[in-house]
Amino acid sequence: MEIENARDLVDAGHGAIVWTAETGSGKSTLLDQAVDAVEDLGHVVVRSSAQVAPTDRGPGRAVESLVAQVVAATGVAVADRLVEALDIAAPTYPYLPEVAAAALGEYLKDALADRTLIVVADDIDRIDALSRAVAVAAISQRQARIVLLGTATSSDDFGRLPYDVRTRPLPRVDGTDVLRLLRANDAGPVAPSVAAHLARELHGNLVCILEAAEHLDADQLAGARLLPDPLPAGAAVHAALEPAILALDETERRALLIASVSVVNRTDVLVAAADCPVEVVTDGRLADCLGLVSGRFRFVDPRVRSLAHSLASLQARTAAHAALAVAHAAAGDDLLSAWHRALSSLEGDPTVVRPLLDLAVQHLRQGEATWAHEVAREAINHASDAERPHAYELAGAAAHCAGHVVDAVSWLRRAARTGDVQVRSRTLMPLTSALTLADDQVPDDVVTRGLAEAQDGRVTDGDRFAIARGLTMAAALHVERGSATTARELMGEAERLCPGEGWDSGLQLAQTWMAAYQVDDADLPRSSGGPPDHEGLLCAARAVAVARTGDCGAASRMLASFIAELAPVRSDERWLDGPQRSVTPIVEAHLRVAQALVEFWSGDLRRAATILANAAFRLPVGLVWAGTASALARRLDLLRSGAVGVLAESLESTSAGTSAPPMRIGGLVDRALSAAFLGRYGEAATLLQLAAERERRDEVRALPLAGLDEAETWALVGRREAAVAAYERLETTTRCLPPELRQAVRDRSAAAVALPEESPAACERAVASSWALDSAFERARTEMTVGRVAIRDGRTAEAHGHLRAAQELFEEAGAPACVEVAAHALAGLTASRAPAQESDGAGDPLPVGVSAPEATAVSTEEWMEPLTERERDVARLVVRGLSNREVAERLFLSVRTVEVHLGRVFRKLDVRSRVELTVLAHGG
Repeated sequence: MEIENARDLVDAGHGAIVWTAETGSGKSTLLDQAVDAVEDLGHVVVRSSAQVAPTDRGPGRAVESLVAQVVAATGVAVADRLVEALDIAAPTYPYLPEVAAAALGEYLKDALADRTLIVVADDIDRIDALSRAVAVAAISQRQARIVLLGTATSSDDFGRLPYDVRTRPLPRVDGTDVLRLLRANDAGPVAPSVAAHLARELHGNLVCILEAAEHLDADQLAGARLLPDPLPAGAAVHAALEPAILALDETERRALLIASVSVVNRTDVLVAAADCPVEVVTDGRLADCLGLVSGRFRFVDPRVRSLAHSLASLQARTAAHAALAVAHAAAGDDLLSAWHRALSSLEGDPTVVRPLLDLAVQHLRQGEATWAHEVAREAINHASDAERPHAYELAGAAAHCAGHVVDAVSWLRRAARTGDVQVRSRTLMPLTSALTLADDQVPDDVVTRGLAEAQDGRVTDGDRFAIARGLTMAAALHVERGSATTARELMGEAERLCPGEGWDSGLQLAQTWMAAYQVDDADLPRSSGGPPDHEGLLCAARAVAVARTGDCGAASRMLASFIAELAPVRSDERWLDGPQRSVTPIVEAHLRVAQALVEFWSGDLRRAATILANAAFRLPVGLVWAGTASALARRLDLLRSGAVGVLAESLESTSAGTSAPPMRIGGLVDRALSAAFLGRYGEAATLLQLAAERERRDEVRALPLAGLDEAETWALVGRREAAVAAYERLETTTRCLPPELRQAVRDRSAAAVALPEESPAACERAVASSWALDSAFERARTEMTVGRVAIRDGRTAEAHGHLRAAQELFEEAGAPACVEVAAHALAGLTASRAPAQESDGAGDPLPVGVSAPEATAVSTEEWMEPLTERERDVARLVVRGLSNREVAERLFLSVRTVEVHLGRVFRKLDVRSRVELTVLAHGG
C-alpha cells in the first residue's frame, strides 16, 4: 500500500511522503523498495547526503548536493542568474529560503523538461533545517515536478508542513514481512506462525527480529520446538528501551519484573505481589510501560517484558516468582501458586508435581497446548522416578498438540522407554503421529512393536484399546500418503484387538479418514461424542468427505458450526481465562485447512486464501493433511497472482510432507501452470502428463486441487493425438470428483479435442454441463476453453462472448491471474478481428491449437527476435507493468538476475527505459 502511494505521488509529479518509525523498524527498506518501484520510469533520481555526520556538513549543503546531482544527471548547468540565489551554503546567504526554493524550481523546470525529480532522503531529520525548508518550499511552489520520498525517526522535527508534504507512521510489519526479512537474511526455514509471533512480540522492529532469530535454533524457527518465553532481548531491544527501564525506581522496577513473569494480567495480583500502592502502577512512570484497563494490565510494548526479564538477576526473578506464589495462594489460585513455587525453587520441589500435571491437563482441555507443554516440562524437573513417565507422556502429548513435533518425539520416546506398560500403550498414538509429522514417514516399526506388545497376556483391555487407537491413527496417516493396502491391514489388526462396539471412537476416526480419501467407498460413520480434539478431527474429515460428494455448502456449514463452538480465540496474555472446552492447535489446523479446501472446491478462491493465510500465521497448518496446506497455498498463489508467494514457500520448507502425494503431484501441476501463464503450453502439457502418471501409481488419490486440463493443454499445442489420449484417460482420472464436476470436466475436454465440424455441439454440451456447477471458477474454466475452441475454429463473435464470461467468472472467483489470461485472450481476439472487418467483415481464424495469448505474442514477436528465451520471459512481464520484484517472484528468479536480464534487453533493443520498451512492444 505504501509503495502504491509512492507510485501515485510520482505519477502526480509533486508532493512528499516521509515515513516515520523508530530505528530498526524497516523504514529504510521500505524507502528502497519504493524507489525500486519508480526509478525505472525515466525520471531523475537523486539522493540526499543525510547519512554524513552533521559536523561535516554545514547548513544548505544538502541542497548544494542535490543541484550537483541534477547537473550530472541532465547535463544542464545552473543559469548564471540563479547561482547566487541557490548558494544557500554561503555563510552570508542574504535571502529567505523561499527565494532559494523559487530559484531551485526555475532551474529544475528547465533541466528536467517533462520528467520528475525524485529526491530520496533517508533519515531526513538529520538534514540541516535550512535545506529541509528549501526543499519543502520548492515542492509547495510547484514550479517543477518534484517528489520527495524520505524517512525520519519522528515527525516532531518538521513543524507545520504544507498539505502536500505528508509524514506517515510506518505500518507495523506482519508475519509475511518477517518471512521475507528472514529469507533475505538466510535464516533458513521459518514457520509462518513463528514469524507472526516474532512480529508481535518484538513490536515489528526488524533489527530486533533479526537479533532474536539468531538466538533461535533451526527447529524453533521451523515451529518444531517450543520457543523461549519471553524471547531473548538483543542489543536493539536494550538500545531502544533500556533507558526508560533504568529510569524507574527500585519499587517500580520490582513491580515491572513481577508483571513480566506473571502468567495472568490481573492488576490486583500484581499489586499484591509487588506489595506496593496501586498508584505506583497507575500514576507513576510505570504507567508508561503498562497499560491498565478494567482491572487488567498489558505491556504497551511487548519488548519491555523481555527486557525486564533480561535485566533482572536470577535472584530477583526467583523472588518475583515467590511473591506471585504467595499472592495467588492468598487469592485461592492453588494451581497458579504451584507454578510460581516451582519456578522459585532452585533445588526442586516434589510437592508441585501433581498440581503442575493437573494444570497441564486443564490447559489441554482448554486447547492451550503450548502452555500445557511448558507446564508439563517444568513438572519433569521436579518429578520423582515414579512420576516422571506420566510427566513425559503429558509433555509429549501437549507438544504434539501444539505442533512442536521435535519436542513431542523426544518426550514421547522417553515415555515409551519406561517400564510402565500403560504409559507405553497410551503413547503409541501420539508418538506415531508425531514421528510421521516430523519425518513424513509412518513409523511402521513403532506400530509393529506396539502390536506385538498387545499380544502379551499381561496387558489390560484398556492397554489394548490404546494400542488399537495407535493402529487406527497409523491407518489414517497411511491413507493420507496414498497407501490403502497398509491402512486396511492396520484396521483389520485393530478390529481383532478390540472386537465389538465398545471402542468405536478409534474406528470412527480411521473410517472417516478413509471416507474423506474415498477408499473402498467407505461409509461415513456417525459421531458418538468424545473429547473436543476427537470430535474436531471427525468434523474435519466428515466435512472433506461431504464436500467431495459435491455438497460444499453442507460441508462449509458443518465446519463453521463446529469452529464457532470449540475453536478458541487464542490469547498469549493470560492463563485459565478462556472457554473450558476447546480444540488444540493441531486439531484446529485440520479444521482450518479443511475449511480452506471446501471454499476452494466451491469456487471461492479469495475466501480460501484468506482462511488459509489467517490460519497459517497462528497454527501448524503445514503439518496436517500430508502437506495439503502447502500445496493449496501454492495453487492459490498461482491462480490469484501467477507466482508462488512467501507464505506458500514457508509452508513448504517447514513441512515434512514433501514426498507426500499433494506435494509431489501438486508441484508438477504448479510448474505447468507457471509455464502456461507464459504461453509455453508444450512444457505445461508434458508436466501435466508426468503428474497424471505419478498419480496413477498411488493407491489413494490426493485431495484434488484444480489446475489445468491436460487434454486442452495438448490441444493448444496442436498435438491432437496426445489430447485425445488424455481425454480417454479421464474415465480413470476423474473418478475422485463429484458427479457434476466429473461430467463438466469430461465435456470441457471433449470440446477442446473436437474436430471443427463437431466443436459447436461439443461446446454447447460443455457450457450446459457447467451450468450445473456452483463453482464460478470451474464455470470460468469451461467458458475459457469454449472461447479458445471458438477462436481456433474461426467463430470470433461467439468466442468474444465466452471469453468475456470467463473473465467475469474468474473475477467473481477471486483469481486475478486467470482474469488476466482471459483479458489477454480478448485483446488478442480484438486485434485479430480488426483487419478482417476492414476487408470482408469476417474474422481470420487463428492457427489450430494456438490460444489468444499466444496469437498476440506471435503478432508482436518481431521485436523480441534478438532476445534469448529467458530475456523474452522477463520482457513480456515488464511490458505488462510488473516490477522487477514481481517478475522475479513469477519466474522464480532473484531480483538481481531479473535486473541483469532486463539490462541486456535494453541494450539489445536499444531502449533506455521500461516506458520505451513498452512502446516498442506495442508497435511504437
